[in-house]
Amino acid sequence: MNAPARKHVARTGFTELWSPENEEDCIVDIVFVHGLQGHPKRTWSTTRRQPGAEMDATAGSNPRSHFNLQKLFSRRHKNNEHQLPDEDTIYWPEELLPEDCPSARIMTFGYDSDISKFFEGAVNKNNFYDHANDLLRALIRERQGAAKTRPIMFVAHSLGGIIVKQALVDSERAETRTDEKSIHHHAEHIIFLGTPHRGSSYAGWGDIGEKIARAAFFDTNRETLKHLEVHGTELANLERDFSRLMERRTFSIFNFQEALGYKGVKGLNGKVVENWSSQIGDHRSEPSESINANHMNMCRFCSKEDPGYKQVGGEIRNRVDKLVRKHQEELSREHADFLQSLRNEVSEESYSGNDVKDPHDDTCGWLLDRNVFRDWLSIGQGLFWVKGKPGSGKSVLIKYLMEDPDGLLNRYLGSTVRVVKAGYFFRVTRTTLERRTDGLLRALLYQIFYREKTIYQKSLSTLREIRGPGHNANSVNWTNRQLNTIFESIFRGQRGTNHPIRMIFFIDALDECVESELESVMHCLHKMMSKAQEAGVNLGICMSCRPLNSFDREIYQASGWLSLQKENRDAIHTFIKEELASKSDTRRVDNYYGRFAERVAERADGVFLWVALVVPRLRRKIDNGGTLRELEELLDDIPKDLRELFVDILKRIPGSELEDTMRILQLATLVRRRLSLDEFQHALAFQPNSTYDSIKAWKDSPDYLEDGQMVMARLQYYSGGLLEVRHEALILDNVESRYREFLERSSGPNLSPKHATKNGVRWNDDIPDTGSEDSLSISEPTESKPQPEVKRTTSWKRMLDKAASDARRPINKRRKSQSQFSTAGSLKLENDGPLPPQNEVHPKQSKEYIPNDRREVQNSALVEALAGVPELNYVIRHGPGIMWQPEGSQVQERLDKRRDKHRLTPQVLVVRFIHETAKHFFLNREGFEILNGLIEDACPEKCQPNPFCSPGGCYLTGGHEFIANTCASYFRLQELNGLIRKVLGGSDMSGLATYPFARYVVESWLYHISKAEEGGLAQPHLLELLIAVDPNSLGRYVCWAASDNITSWIRWCIENEVSVNDIDATLVSFGRPIKTAVEKGFHTMVELLLQAGAYVNGVTGGPETALRLAERMNDGKMTKLLRNHGGVLNQAYMIPPLGQIVRL
Repeated sequence: MNAPARKHVARTGFTELWSPENEEDCIVDIVFVHGLQGHPKRTWSTTRRQPGAEMDATAGSNPRSHFNLQKLFSRRHKNNEHQLPDEDTIYWPEELLPEDCPSARIMTFGYDSDISKFFEGAVNKNNFYDHANDLLRALIRERQGAAKTRPIMFVAHSLGGIIVKQALVDSERAETRTDEKSIHHHAEHIIFLGTPHRGSSYAGWGDIGEKIARAAFFDTNRETLKHLEVHGTELANLERDFSRLMERRTFSIFNFQEALGYKGVKGLNGKVVENWSSQIGDHRSEPSESINANHMNMCRFCSKEDPGYKQVGGEIRNRVDKLVRKHQEELSREHADFLQSLRNEVSEESYSGNDVKDPHDDTCGWLLDRNVFRDWLSIGQGLFWVKGKPGSGKSVLIKYLMEDPDGLLNRYLGSTVRVVKAGYFFRVTRTTLERRTDGLLRALLYQIFYREKTIYQKSLSTLREIRGPGHNANSVNWTNRQLNTIFESIFRGQRGTNHPIRMIFFIDALDECVESELESVMHCLHKMMSKAQEAGVNLGICMSCRPLNSFDREIYQASGWLSLQKENRDAIHTFIKEELASKSDTRRVDNYYGRFAERVAERADGVFLWVALVVPRLRRKIDNGGTLRELEELLDDIPKDLRELFVDILKRIPGSELEDTMRILQLATLVRRRLSLDEFQHALAFQPNSTYDSIKAWKDSPDYLEDGQMVMARLQYYSGGLLEVRHEALILDNVESRYREFLERSSGPNLSPKHATKNGVRWNDDIPDTGSEDSLSISEPTESKPQPEVKRTTSWKRMLDKAASDARRPINKRRKSQSQFSTAGSLKLENDGPLPPQNEVHPKQSKEYIPNDRREVQNSALVEALAGVPELNYVIRHGPGIMWQPEGSQVQERLDKRRDKHRLTPQVLVVRFIHETAKHFFLNREGFEILNGLIEDACPEKCQPNPFCSPGGCYLTGGHEFIANTCASYFRLQELNGLIRKVLGGSDMSGLATYPFARYVVESWLYHISKAEEGGLAQPHLLELLIAVDPNSLGRYVCWAASDNITSWIRWCIENEVSVNDIDATLVSFGRPIKTAVEKGFHTMVELLLQAGAYVNGVTGGPETALRLAERMNDGKMTKLLRNHGGVLNQAYMIPPLGQIVRL
């Protein structure tokens, strides 16, 4: 760091000596306050000496330190006469300290504290109360804007310490004046140098000098000296007030004491401030240290090697370093809070594209060979459109461009400009928020702020302004206006920067946003590009959509566009040739199917999904010895339209199997997250009509299929190829913590206090499970067990043990992983998913390393061995937190592809639709209606009444009821019978980890019950099931019902005259279920709870009554309802109603 330029130091008020170039880099304000007869510069200055020269610690090098009576009477003595030139002095707060504390703003405060002005005129009559007020007011003026909340460190010499203490006392007393109050609130450290906390025995010598000066007809200040007399009344009052302040405030203090006496005046050979006076007296929180200097020289240092500077400067640096670390922790938490608030209710797949398949080899790189796309990249601005039919590969192409796995895009753009990329994938199957403008903007901001620290820091002031003082980021209800404001601040922050950025957004399936939002999305994007251009930022947006007339005007006015139907032909032709021709099939010569592949590609019309569904059918015909003529006839029979192809697939399933097909497709369509193959198998095995009462009975039966290929083949058969099984990084939550969340969903204890548990965390069902908070690494972090431990099923432990055993072998003898293979549309087992290369860099060696609160796997040999176990594959998963790769390796392009993906998670086989278009075919009910029609045609007796839909004809509601009752059926299994009581009673439930479907039951059972009830299918029998298992947990069940709007459970309580009042044995008060329903806005639920006798003014679970909560949420209808039932705003806690027995 270059030495800061010398600044003129004002005699009174504040002078800023140093400040970081960027205000956001400033962590703390350091304020220097001089003492009696002091000066804001000379008090802290000394003579610059040659190397090797030593300072006289007793005499001092500053001319003012040679205080004696002769100089006091000299008429040539002027207050500024003995100030040496700047080049001859060292002013250490300005010259030395900034190098040690670059993150601090350093200021010095001056005030008139001279005993006498001698020949210069009238002395300031102010006493230390006045000086303290001046300090307080001046400091408030210096701390405006972001500085208001900055920590403060005071460094005070002699009388300056008394002024600082009085200023803090005054600040603490300023109850209504928030600016004054903030000074006390943000004071973190005080370093006293020779401060007379309890008076000075040498005040009398100053009194002699004052009297002599007065005799010479010069004005003096008697008041200041009077306060310094031993045990003076004012000083005693301050000592008492400051001691009380220390008890209420956790700022730290440090006392430096003079070790040497004062020389220069006869009789002044002792210390000016004795040790007993330079300590406040609280030895528990008041460290002290002596400086080998007298009272005047203890605050003057000539270099960093000066012993005094090592002491004082070292203490300042240590405290600043602690504040910097604390600030970084707070910034990290704040950063995480803002990220979480932006991604709340936005699923990870919406911005990562994890649910989109990776492209087939050599099927996407062609885009960079197209001049129209290269021209758009060269311009760097405007819209580029990719249009294509459903299933034509738009999403795959957008994901390919966003991740750029081959590095083609980065190489084309070059390294001179930093490229910031973000993406978004609209899906008609997702929540309304994810299909609106604000969902898009939130996801884009989340990605930018997660990846680009500099951009986030420059936008922090705008984010804090939107958040408001005293609020958490999670409390922000993001609006389009706020989100657009943040983007504008991002663009403004790039003006005049030496390293310009280029931003590219990739947005997929714009046609699947909410129809009424389409105009808003386009307006927002055009405005964003305009603001970026004004700020000199190149912003390009690449979007995909279906070929709809509503987009034609936008497309033709864009910077460029292309049609995938035309561009896909070569890629599809290559894919078909590779899939139809088998290298092991010697019956055909090379390129035998070349011409036929051309015909298939022409019929596909650029739609990859059509190809993926048709090619397996053709492949089977070839395997059965089919001729080209037979292949052509088969091709002619296959519909070209996707919808007709889906119908044709369903028609080809045998009628006797269609009922199973219905249940399989309802399960795949309606689950809140994709199920693993094991979970899916268990869910189907224990449907509500299952005859098996135990897992053992099922496995011993002839219906049981071995895990793996047999189950996959069955799913392919029953789904007609519409479902696939593929490896994905499934987040495996800690089962025990997830069950506790399940138990405490409504933060409610049981009606029986002996089963009471701690208040839980409310869970928002509308937030998709992204696995960002609860995912299980190799182990959960605990202070007592720092080494990784495995908390998985027996099979997981066995595989990890096998991997650990491999880790001890020589590298050349370890197990080799099998290569993966995958055919689009098939259900073949991928023996090995994509692995992180074993020569990727460990994040702690990378600049992008972000600490994570979860434990990292330390043993790179173990991880290397895990890569060799076919059943265990690991990928870097996208999300906030840590990037993890094996240690001691090098960066490759594959790391660049997933540089944002952070957590090491096992790859497992999951069941999913082959494409979102196929899922949407059933989600919009058309597919289920067609399937039910086929069932009626094949087995009319099975559809009277229709078991697959609600009375209103909704197959989605019927599917939710089926899943909810499947969950209940699973909980009734004999193996789980002993554990269920523990689950419902809040005891240890880690044993459930061995039962695959139990995890999903915990996550989503109440969700499916709620959805079934929402569609008109009441589920009171499930409450009766729970009561039969554990009747003492009824209070918990009521809380669940209130949290998830399960109205039939409350109606059951009314019919059976069961109390719905939650009891808190500590407060003896009621209210948790009704308050939960009020908070979620469930008006019907609140009416039912009141009808069932719920106490309207209960305060269990927090200080608010239900009415106050409703008013705070601005719910007028709810407020009126509660007032009509006697609701009040304030109620501390209640005596139990007459006849109610509370067991404590």
